[in-house]
Amino acid sequence: MDFTAGRRETICDVCAGDLVTVQMQHRDGKLSPDERGRLPYLIYKPFFAGEDISARRRDHLHGTGSSTPEWEVDVGSIWTPLGGSLAIAGGAGNARFRVFHTLQHCRPDPGFELTLSFMRASGEIARPRGAQYARVGNASIVRLSSAEHAVNVPMQPNGQRYPLGFAQTIQPLSLTSLYFGIVV
Repeated sequence: MDFTAGRRETICDVCAGDLVTVQMQHRDGKLSPDERGRLPYLIYKPFFAGEDISARRRDHLHGTGSSTPEWEVDVGSIWTPLGGSLAIAGGAGNARFRVFHTLQHCRPDPGFELTLSFMRASGEIARPRGAQYARVGNASIVRLSSAEHAVNVPMQPNGQRYPLGFAQTIQPLSLTSLYFGIVV
């Protein structure tokens, strides 16, 4: 499917226990943050809210379009505990993307998490399939890029996982080891 920054596009419907992996490929145009400062992200909207809100309990139990909550998550892999829909939104400008997704039905768990290591990396690396986050081997600044939009992120070794979000390419600005968390 195609996605233009600033719009909301439905990717697919999901079932309980599905593992969905979404990747974006820049086609053309320039990407910038939207009015909330957000770049493209996924929106998971379950059909059943499962909440106990007494004022609108019937609306929530039946999952009407206006009452069911939505979760905004980074582009990548998402495990859906309930049936619902998955959409993509965010960003501004005239950037266009090709969106690819894989759907694995009825997984009892969110999948296995593996580590993909790039030792002594200094060049631009295309985001590995299923990559959720990155870590570094030594203190360095890493450039996360997509559609001519780039963000330089300082990372520390043994630091927190840095979510890749919108990034399609990752480039350490000094020689370091990169470790990607991959969900399969």
